[in-house]
This record gives sequence, structure tokens and C-alpha cells, in this order.
Amino acid sequence: MFAEAYSGQDALRAAFSHYRAMPTTAEQIQNAAEGSRLAVPTMAVGAHPIGRALERQLRPIADDLVGHHLDDCGQIIPLDRPQALLELLVPFLTA
Repeated sequence: MFAEAYSGQDALRAAFSHYRAMPTTAEQIQNAAEGSRLAVPTMAVGAHPIGRALERQLRPIADDLVGHHLDDCGQIIPLDRPQALLELLVPFLTA
């Protein structure tokens, strides 16, 4: 499935474009957060290779942040560890 989706130059260029956009995305998040706070309960879930980057980005602007890091998991958490994700989401969403 993934090999076919990432075959060819155009597919690879598109697949990696979000990595090239990360500095711009970080700047956009910083600009959006200036002068405002995230007041709703928020959960950041990270895994390899990104780790706790989202949690670190949200920590300064979130009033109620819960952060998790899933070991032995790739970056597509719902595909790599769907049960572990559910075990985090269900209690958070029902609280």
C-alpha cells in the first residue's frame, strides 16, 4: 500500500512536502498563539521519530494539556498502534 503510494518523483515530492513545511508551520503556530491560549482540554500523542515535539509546542499555550509518548511506534500512530491510541483517547474523551 505505502510503496505504491510513494512511487515516482511526484509522489515522493508530495509525501515529503510536509517535512519541508515544518519551519513555516512552526512559525504559523507561534503567530496564531500570540495573545491567546488554548483553553480546552488538549491531548498530544507522539511517537518515533517526532517524539514529544507537539507536546513541547503546545505546552506554553495550553491551559490543560496531557502529553503521551508511545514507544515502539512509528509516526502514523493509528496504523502502528491503534489499540494503544484508543486506550489513551477513550478515557480522555470521556472525562
